[in-house]
Amino acid sequence: MPLILYPPPGITRARALEALEAQGRAWRIACTSSSLSANVAAARAGLGVMAHTRGLVPPGLVPVPARAGLPDLGEVGFVLRRGRRGGEAQEAADALAEAILAGGDRLHRLR
Repeated sequence: MPLILYPPPGITRARALEALEAQGRAWRIACTSSSLSANVAAARAGLGVMAHTRGLVPPGLVPVPARAGLPDLGEVGFVLRRGRRGGEAQEAADALAEAILAGGDRLHRLR
């Protein structure tokens, strides 16, 4: 199985390698980049498969069908914590947090 992965210590990298090892499936790293654009380009070029969030699959890529027999990587939770210091830096941090929450179709706000 040729893989397109982020470099260590990437969560998707670790999850993919752990799941393939647990399944006893052979794999090799075909491409590694810290750039999402580079990894997407490698996947579009057919160099391998890329572990990525189901709800945020980049345009031009499709999820691998279940019939391929790849293991499920499970779910990962991310937490965005905001402080309450005030000032311009806090305003910028709040704006960034709102943009992140607004941009993710599968992100949920907890209070």
